This record gives sequence, structure tokens and C-alpha cells, in this order.
Amino acid sequence: MKTLTVFLSLTLFCIALATGVQAAGAAGQADKIGKVAVVNYNAKYKCVMVCKGQKPILETLEDGLAYALDLPLALLSPITCPIMTPLLEKFDSDADRTYAVKRIRK
Repeated sequence: MKTLTVFLSLTLFCIALATGVQAAGAAGQADKIGKVAVVNYNAKYKCVMVCKGQKPILETLEDGLAYALDLPLALLSPITCPIMTPLLEKFDSDADRTYAVKRIRK
């Protein structure tokens, strides 16, 4: 039950953070409605290309989270690989995998 409480607390925190970020982004975008991204016409492909545009706020949040978790997970990898590899080979060996196909040679 304690794990569920921690999970729900983190979920609610993330939802509140995302809501606050969206609200702050919506207030800031009211001034920038007249500004359009840099648009160029590409004669080779005969189409209009958007070269620079604003990055969505959730994509910025996702990039920040990826950068924040990248280093700790990379540091944990040498510790967890020797532990998890034998377990994965024991419980999910090559023969047990559904995509492993053994070809019969004639």
C-alpha cells in the first residue's frame, strides 16, 4: 500500500506540474500570437517548409526529464547489468522467446 501511495503522490505531483507549466505557457503565448515561425519556400520539393518554430512546453518538459534521468540511469547500468543478465537468461532464454525461429535445413 505504501508503494501505491508513493506512486499516486508522484502522479499527482507530475499532473500539477504539467498543469502549471501549461498555464504559464498559455499566458505567455497570448503576446506571441502575431509572431509566426520562420517559413521558407523550397523550390526543389515545391512546398513550404517551417524552419524555426516554438517548441511545445510538454516537449521541453520531456527533454528536461530525459536529461535529468540520463546520468543516474547511466551510472546504475554497470551495477544492474551483471545482476539482471543471468536472471533474464534464466527466465527468458533464446528458445523460449516467441520471435526466435529455428530454421530447419534440408
